[in-house]
Amino acid sequence: MYNQKSEELVDLLVSRTTTNDRHFFRTMSAFYMGLLASMMRASLITYDRGKIPINCYALCLGPSGLGKNFALNTLEEVIVDPFRSRFLNEVAPNQSRISMARVAVEIAQRTGEDPDEVHERVVAEYNEAGEFVFTYDSATSAALRQLRKKLILSSAGSLNLVIDEVGSNLSGSEEVLTDYLSLYDKGLLKQKIIKNTKESKRGIDIEGTTPANLLLFGTPSKLLDGAITESSFFELLETGYGRRLF
Repeated sequence: MYNQKSEELVDLLVSRTTTNDRHFFRTMSAFYMGLLASMMRASLITYDRGKIPINCYALCLGPSGLGKNFALNTLEEVIVDPFRSRFLNEVAPNQSRISMARVAVEIAQRTGEDPDEVHERVVAEYNEAGEFVFTYDSATSAALRQLRKKLILSSAGSLNLVIDEVGSNLSGSEEVLTDYLSLYDKGLLKQKIIKNTKESKRGIDIEGTTPANLLLFGTPSKLLDGAITESSFFELLETGYGRRLF
């Protein structure tokens, strides 16, 4: 028995693409439904691992002509865009203000500093991290950690990586895919230490979880090429992606 709302999305994609590969569209629809839930920081209470954020890692492969990009664009226009607009313009700014005030008080209580001065530092670090990025198709490890810290300060949003034509882009994504191995389940990622100088401050060290979602899609012939790309892909499966990917 499939989820009714999910199947309605699948019906829409089948109708628009005139392709009856329902399994492919179910996986893609599930990814975006999971993405929206994780952006709002929905979570699950488990018996063995406690509270964990909702996340979704998915691999969608299909031959040319299946309508992969058309289906992706349809989901983003019909489902994601209205949510994205309200989240970026209303939810994230309001939630960030509340969260940063709370973080500043917690730090001040721990260090004995003036709460107002700490709040100024927290806001400055939040602003220095740049704008919210809803989805992205590539990232460096440093950029991912910077965005993750902004999301921790915000207590809202998730890290959403969507890689098109994964076969062609796999070799250039190994760094960020390695980080995504750690982000799975509880959204934890160890910080990299840099030398603290006047020009390069280490910043505020804040513990927290950030949900992460990953969508890899493209043509199977590019990924499973019988050569180095396929070998690299199977190495990723062996190091942990085999149990992570739908």
